[in-house]
Amino acid sequence: MNDIRSTIDAAAASGAIDAPSDKPYGGLNQPPDNAFDRTIRWVSAINGALMTTNVGVDPDRIDPGLFDGRRLGLSLAHDMLLAWGAQKGAMNEAFRIVEELDALGLLIPEINAPEPESSDIED
Repeated sequence: MNDIRSTIDAAAASGAIDAPSDKPYGGLNQPPDNAFDRTIRWVSAINGALMTTNVGVDPDRIDPGLFDGRRLGLSLAHDMLLAWGAQKGAMNEAFRIVEELDALGLLIPEINAPEPESSDIED
């Protein structure tokens, strides 16, 4: 998580996103916004988005694509960065590059780990 926090700090220092405020946000006695708090929110949100892939849906009733964790994770990242002050034009260009990397299979691998062989499992 320290790499993510450092990246958020660097993005704020460069002006790519707004710097965190020392003031509480949300009006619910929240702690001041900072890079570490943003990191925890980012990791928690992305983790939740990726977990939706495991939701079983009846494809006759609901489009399974709505629960695609990869799609939701990228959309969530886009939304969070815009909320933190990233410029829309820069975000669109960055996400164009992300889509190219994804199309090449270089971004987020499919989550289909092979089942362990019975000989790999210790008693």
